[in-house]
Amino acid sequence: MRGLLNIPFEPFDPSKHKPQDMGLGGMSTEYISGQTMPDGSVMNYPTIWFDPQGKAVLMDPRDAFDFALDYEARSGKKFPRYGNAGIADEFAMHRSAMGGAQMGLLAQ
Repeated sequence: MRGLLNIPFEPFDPSKHKPQDMGLGGMSTEYISGQTMPDGSVMNYPTIWFDPQGKAVLMDPRDAFDFALDYEARSGKKFPRYGNAGIADEFAMHRSAMGGAQMGLLAQ
């Protein structure tokens, strides 16, 4: 997967991308995972990434985390971080129930 970091994958952007069937039970825009960071916060990040042609790729959460860190470094945007896993999980469930990435960009 390391070689794929050279491809400028990006998270769903409603101004550029269309929801796609990723085999998750309907049309998808993002599928959020969480990772505990060195400072103890939990970062929420997408596991669905879009290539330059707009094709969605569902990644293993470990690989998607690498892409998230790379995207933060390239874009200067940050994915949300929360004080604990419970809060991060609640955010992900609420975001999904409210329309997922169609609500807006995950990274700000």
